[in-house]
Amino acid sequence: MLQRLQAHISACLDHALDAEERAKQASDPASKAEHSEMARRWRHLARSYEFVESLERFLIDSQKAKVVGLHRGTACPICGEQMRLISAEPTEHYVNLDLYRFGCDCGHSAETYVSREA
Repeated sequence: MLQRLQAHISACLDHALDAEERAKQASDPASKAEHSEMARRWRHLARSYEFVESLERFLIDSQKAKVVGLHRGTACPICGEQMRLISAEPTEHYVNLDLYRFGCDCGHSAETYVSREA
């Protein structure tokens, strides 16, 4: 999704430049003002897409940090060693939960549910 947003941002900025150029070439004040306003709106839309992109990056990084934290903080109750994250998959019955499975070298395994919401 981030790549698609980057394309939208670039397109908005291109439209803004085009509108600014039309404003410079316009002879009457009303047309000049209209094109200038359109350029302002295109730049505002580009900034909105940039905000969405930064929010998405934040949420992805937050989810990764949560998984890393789970992985690092999961000690085996049998031997005390760190357990490894074996799999993470969406649950069938709970919309916003993923099922994380951990395993240990001693053979013990554990599962926990993790919210997808950051």
